[in-house]
Amino acid sequence: MNKTEIINKISSNPEQRILLSHIFDLCERRNGRNVITASDFMSEPDAYLAEILINTVKADNYVFFGGYADAERKCVVFLPDYYTEDDISDEPSLCDVSYIEASVDKFNEKSASFSHRDVLGSLMGLGIERHLIGDIVADGGRAVFAVKSKIVPFITENLIKISRYPVTITVYDKYEMSPKQDYVSDSDTVASMRLDAVISSVFLVSRNSACDAINGGLISVNGIAVMKPDRTVNEGDKLSLRGKGKAIIDSVGGFSKKGRIRFSYRKYK
Repeated sequence: MNKTEIINKISSNPEQRILLSHIFDLCERRNGRNVITASDFMSEPDAYLAEILINTVKADNYVFFGGYADAERKCVVFLPDYYTEDDISDEPSLCDVSYIEASVDKFNEKSASFSHRDVLGSLMGLGIERHLIGDIVADGGRAVFAVKSKIVPFITENLIKISRYPVTITVYDKYEMSPKQDYVSDSDTVASMRLDAVISSVFLVSRNSACDAINGGLISVNGIAVMKPDRTVNEGDKLSLRGKGKAIIDSVGGFSKKGRIRFSYRKYK
């Protein structure tokens, strides 16, 4: 199959096709020049489709990097043969990623409390496109976020407030982002790892309600809406039930005395 055939097979969405075409070109450029090539930040659904494309063309030596482990928004980075994933983690600037800290002064430390929405709204209010911004970690009057390095000068010059609070901007080439891990760990057993059974168990809804949610498009797996109740849930899958929250499957394995499958998960509050 040629480029167009591959992309059309993966997605019929025009915007996703444009993204996949760009990813395809980045891979080809790396192959031709043996240099690092990197995309902008992608949402989980887009990254999922990008990985399907990469696997289809059998590309190697690539990494999804979002600035820290378990980042939701990530760039795909194609590496030449003389670089490894550790090189990107050690030196994020290689793939055009920088970190910005925005913080209030000491007089506003007690009153300021930024939300993710506050920070994102302030950035997009400056006209910055979403694909240039990675994950955002907000805590009180301080926020840290990953961005593509090319917009750092613009942000340092123009981001003077978040919400109603003046902020000071500090730029880092490397930063250990530490999002709050506000979740509870739990485990259960199911007759099978069907999506409807796992959704029922994790989100404490009836099997019929789980099926209704799936058929209604309210369930996503790894950021992609899934409307097949019999879809198999695997270790590492991220589940979302609109209005009920998110969870990630940590492990699947072993059987109870009654022959049911054991699995463990983290449910985000």
